[in-house]
Amino acid sequence: MITHIFYFGRTAFGRCRLLIILLILLSFHSEASHIFGGDFSMVALPTQGSYRLVLNVYADASTLQSGNNDQSVTIFLRRRKDNLLMGTFVLPQATNTPIVYQNVACAGSGGLQTQALQYSLDIALNPNLYNDLEGYYGVWERCCRTDGVDNLANQGKFVGMVFMLEFPAISQNGQFFKNSSPVFGFPNGDYICVNKPFAMSMKATDADGDELRYSLVTPLQGFTTDASTNGSAATSRAPFPPVLWASNVSLNNVIEGNPPLAINVTTGLLTVKATQLGRYAFAILVEEYRNGVKIGAVRRDFQLKVIDCMNTPPPVPTVFKGSNLSTPAATVEICEGETVELTFNSQPNISYQWIRNGNNLLNQKNNRITVSEAGSYQVSASFSNQCSIDTVSQIVNVVKANGPLAVVTDSLKLCKGGRGVLQATNNPTYQYNWAGNGQLLTASSQNTLSVTQEGRYVVSVTSPDFVCTTKDTAVVIFLPTPNKPTLSASKKILCMSDSINLITQTQTGFSNEWLRAGQVMVNNKNNHYVKEAGVYQVRFFKDGCDAISDTFRVFPPVVVDMVIDSIAPFCLNTVLKIPLKAVPLGGVFSGKGIENQEFDVEVAGAGRHTVVYEVKTEGECIHKKTTIVQIYSLPEINLTDNISVGIGSAVVLPALVTATGNVSYEWLPPTNLNDAKVQRPVATPEQTLVYKLTVKDQNDCSSVDSIRVLVFQVVYPPDAFSPNNDQINDVWEIKNIDKYPNAEVTVYNRWGEVIFYEKEGYKNPWDGTFNGTKVASGEYTYLLRLGKEADFNEQRGKVMVLR
Repeated sequence: MITHIFYFGRTAFGRCRLLIILLILLSFHSEASHIFGGDFSMVALPTQGSYRLVLNVYADASTLQSGNNDQSVTIFLRRRKDNLLMGTFVLPQATNTPIVYQNVACAGSGGLQTQALQYSLDIALNPNLYNDLEGYYGVWERCCRTDGVDNLANQGKFVGMVFMLEFPAISQNGQFFKNSSPVFGFPNGDYICVNKPFAMSMKATDADGDELRYSLVTPLQGFTTDASTNGSAATSRAPFPPVLWASNVSLNNVIEGNPPLAINVTTGLLTVKATQLGRYAFAILVEEYRNGVKIGAVRRDFQLKVIDCMNTPPPVPTVFKGSNLSTPAATVEICEGETVELTFNSQPNISYQWIRNGNNLLNQKNNRITVSEAGSYQVSASFSNQCSIDTVSQIVNVVKANGPLAVVTDSLKLCKGGRGVLQATNNPTYQYNWAGNGQLLTASSQNTLSVTQEGRYVVSVTSPDFVCTTKDTAVVIFLPTPNKPTLSASKKILCMSDSINLITQTQTGFSNEWLRAGQVMVNNKNNHYVKEAGVYQVRFFKDGCDAISDTFRVFPPVVVDMVIDSIAPFCLNTVLKIPLKAVPLGGVFSGKGIENQEFDVEVAGAGRHTVVYEVKTEGECIHKKTTIVQIYSLPEINLTDNISVGIGSAVVLPALVTATGNVSYEWLPPTNLNDAKVQRPVATPEQTLVYKLTVKDQNDCSSVDSIRVLVFQVVYPPDAFSPNNDQINDVWEIKNIDKYPNAEVTVYNRWGEVIFYEKEGYKNPWDGTFNGTKVASGEYTYLLRLGKEADFNEQRGKVMVLR
C-alpha cells in the first residue's frame, strides 16, 4: 500500500499533532490502494492567458517505487455549464521532496514516511475561447484511495478520488480578467495525540488579494473503480458522486471529538480534540471572492491520524547562542553574509528537530545549527524509542543586524564601448571597498565607481558607527549594440519626378530610422526612397544603444530646357508622314505612329496623340517633353453603288453621312437634281448618270463617294386578261416590252410548271392556252427577263386569266 501523508506545523498549544495531507497523485499504475489526497493550483504568469498549473502529490515513501512514481500526470480542463472539454494537459514531475517529521518515534509507530511529488506545467489558454461567464474547472480522477480509513464506509476500500480546481472566464465582457487560484503551503510532518487539543493552519495565499473563505466538505469519490482506475476525457466530468461516510459519520463529526474537527471560515485554522484513535479522511474547500462575488475555488483532500501519546514529555531543550551556555538566547543579531551558531544540550534517547518559522528543517537533527537566514528558530524534543508528547524550546528570533545604510545602483546597462558610473549611498563617515567579478578594485572614501566592463560589482561599506559591514551588489551588463550600418544607392543624382532608393542591411533585433540633415523622416524600413537632394543617414538603435551610418549626399537634378516643334492639326491622310524635331538634339521620340523620328499618320490614325521626346543626361536621368498631335477623322459617306429609276420617275439619292459640326454637301453633276447642296437630293435623270458627293466637316476635312443612277424604260404587264374570243383583251399585251428585243417571258401555273415561254422579244403574246388547250381561269405567276438592254433586268408578278 502506498500512503501519501501531509504533516503541518505546530499547534498554538505546543503539543504534538499529526496532519496527513492528501494531494493529487496522477497516473500511478499500481493495483494497490495508495492515494491519500491532493490539490491543484493555477497561478497567472506575466503574459496574458499564461498560467503555471501545479499538482502536489504526497506518497508513502516506504512503498514509493518506479511502478507508481509516475513521471507525468494528465489534467482535463472543462467548461462548467456543459462540461465541454476545453483542453488536456500532461504535467511532468518537477520535484520529489521528503516531508520532515519532528517526532520520529511517533511517526515510525504510525507508519508515517511521506514523499512530496510536485507536477508542474506552464500552459497558455486562449481568452477568446475561455470567455464563458459561468467559468471552468480542472479535474483529476483516480482509484483507489488508501483503505483502512475509519470514517468511510467499508473503511474506504476501493474508493476513488476526485480533485477539482474552479476558475473564472479569462475574458469577461471583452476585457482580460487576471486571476490566480488560492495556493496551499508546503506541509510539515506532524500527528494528533488523542485527547489533546490540536490546531493546524490550513491558510492558503492568493496572489490577487481576493477574499478567501474556508469550509469542510465531503470528499468526492468519482466514477473510477479498482477495475477501471484512471479517469479519462470521456468519463471525468462533473457532477461527481461523493464518498460514503461510515455509520454515524457526517460533516459535523468527521473526526469525533470534544470539540470535533472544525475549520475557521476566515482564517483556515483547523481545530479538534480527538477522542477516538484512527485514520480520518475529509476535504477542505477554499473559495475566492472578488467584490463579494465568488470567482473560483480549490478542493484539498486530507487524512489525519490520531495516535496514543504518552503523557510524560521529554525535557524542554534550551537554545543558546554559540558557546554561551549561561544565558538562553532570545534575539540574535547577524550581519549580512555572516552566520551564527545556535546550540542546546542534548540528552541520550531523545531525538531533536530544528524548526524555522514553524517548518521542520530537512536533516537538521543535531544539537547545533549554523544559521544564515533571519527567522524564528526552535528545536523540538521527543523520545527516540517511544511515542510521547514532544516538547519545544523557546523561540530564538534571528534578525539582521544593522550596518551602514548603503544602497548601490541596482544594475547598469552599457552599450559596447560605453562608460558608466556605479553609485552607492554617500556618507562622509563611510569607507567603500569596490570589487568586480570577485577582484578587489579599490578601497577609498569614494562612493562612485567608473566602469567600462560588464560583470558583477559588490560594494562593501563600513562605518565606525556600525558593527556590520553592508554589502550591496550591482550588475553591469552590455546591451546589444548595433554594428555601424552601411548605406548604398544605385545613383547619387536625382532625376526629375524620380526618386533614389537608399538601402541598408537588416540588423536583427534592432529598430532603425532614416535621417535627412539630422532630422528623422521614417522608421523601421530597410530602404527609403528619397525625392529631395540632401545629406542622408540611417541609424540603428535599441535600449539606448545605437550606431549611425556615414553620410550619403543626394545631388539635385540637372535642369534641361527642352522644346518640341509644334505640329498643327490636320486631317487623316494615310500617306502622310511628318518629320519630328526638338532641342536639345540627340533625344528619342516615342508614341503611337512614331518611327525613325517621323510621325506616320496611317499608323497613328485619327485622334489626339501624345508625342514624347526623351533626352538622357548625367546620372542616367531621362528628361521628357511632350506635345499633342491632333489628327481629325474624315467624314464617313455610305452610298450604294447603283440605284435604278424608271425614265420619267424621281428617286432620292440615299446618302448616309457621319461627320462633326457644320457639314457641307456638293453633288456633281447637278443635272436633274432638285438641290445639289443637300445630303439626299431628289434625282429625275433622263438617262443613266453617275453622281459624285463631296462632304466637308467643320475641320475642313472632306470625303468623296459616288452612286450610279440607272434609268430604264418601264414595262407594264397587265394584271389580267380575258381570252374568250370577244376581240377584247383576248391576249396578254405587255406595254413597252418591244423596247427589249432580247426579253424572255415565262408563265407558271400554281404547281410551278411552265405553261408559256417566249424569248427574243415578246412577238407572240400569250393567248391563255397551254399546248393548244385553254388554261383554267385563275391566277398565274410570270417572270420577265428584259435582257442586256435593261439596267433593271428581272420583273416578277401575277396575272389573272378570266373566262
